[in-house]
Amino acid sequence: MTLQKGHKIGNRFSRENQPRNPGRKLSRLNEFSNAFNLIDEDRKISKEDTFKLLEYLLSCSKTDIEIIVRDPDLPISMICLIKAIVDDLSRGKCETVFKLYDRLYGKTIQAVELPTSQGVPNIPKGPMGRMDYVRLLDELQGRK
Repeated sequence: MTLQKGHKIGNRFSRENQPRNPGRKLSRLNEFSNAFNLIDEDRKISKEDTFKLLEYLLSCSKTDIEIIVRDPDLPISMICLIKAIVDDLSRGKCETVFKLYDRLYGKTIQAVELPTSQGVPNIPKGPMGRMDYVRLLDELQGRK
């Protein structure tokens, strides 16, 4: 169906006929950030406070942790961490504790062994001619 100029079919936008909510809708991320900005400033946890809480949790005994979990005002992130630590303890593992130590103090330096370059031909740093490429290919393929 082709519409001719000046047709009256369908809903036409004009100065009087505009959508109820003009403009672009907020993304979900912006909606969440606006909702989180409504949290009181005294209840927000800074990065420094988080590190102090993690250090404290790592130094607590099992009975201390059980008492802490019963606090109804405890942030959900701390409850999740405590439950992860307790679950690891019940399984006899230390993964969560090691991850927390890595987060607090940084990962330990891990040595990486690189294979030696025995048998690898010396590749020139400058421009190469055709014969140099042929010689290099022969060395890589094991031909001499």
